[in-house]
Amino acid sequence: MDQPQQEPPSESSPLVTDNRTAIRNSALQAVLQLSDHSRVYLAIKFLISLGKITACLLILFLTSTDVEKPLDTFIYIMLSIECVYALVTVVNFSIPPAEQHFRLKRTISLFEYLALLTYITGHILGNIWFYSCDSCFDDARELTILSLVLIVLGYIYMCMPCLLCCCICLCLPVLIIALMYANPGQHPATEEQISKLKVASFNSTEHINKECVICFAAFEENDEIMILNCDVRHSFHSVCLKKWLRINNTCPICRKPLE
Repeated sequence: MDQPQQEPPSESSPLVTDNRTAIRNSALQAVLQLSDHSRVYLAIKFLISLGKITACLLILFLTSTDVEKPLDTFIYIMLSIECVYALVTVVNFSIPPAEQHFRLKRTISLFEYLALLTYITGHILGNIWFYSCDSCFDDARELTILSLVLIVLGYIYMCMPCLLCCCICLCLPVLIIALMYANPGQHPATEEQISKLKVASFNSTEHINKECVICFAAFEENDEIMILNCDVRHSFHSVCLKKWLRINNTCPICRKPLE
């Protein structure tokens, strides 16, 4: 007796959803880890803080600070915050977060939280003092220009999370390719291996996966797709998969190497 044919999972089935989210989560986690723990990133961050500290000290001690509004107080607030961030950066550079003791992590988090609150408060006060001072440019030009620079940088820092989120969402395919190149343990597939893969025309009633997780575009009827041997659900646009395999010989979803 013939066995009843099992219906393919629905669009909202976890089997299909996992295919769509696996590579997104992998790429996002890798990007965040690289940005948080990279020594290059920490070194650049420290150099920026050091430059701001140097500029603040030079302006405060070598130029006039006699102005209508307490812009020098605003500079001192920003200077103290940069010193805290520079110290935290040095600690993270010397002792990677993965190797830090729980108490040290907790102390660093507390300092960063207090510095952030102080930064927001100082930035608000700096805006009030700067925009309400009519004679600051005439009385202390260098101090006023430095205050303006710090205020503009504050706007950029506050908008940075939104800008970063938009960039990640819009440029995720590019980031995935960059991460593939950044992985030193990967090897490209041979043309012989690629030619042996199963090629089919997409049919919404026959194929379970409805979207290519490499380019994140939905399959259309009769699109040429390639199906990997590791799982029948692991199907991709032929063009997308060939580009992937010429860089990395593993499945983009489960990371199983080609046979």
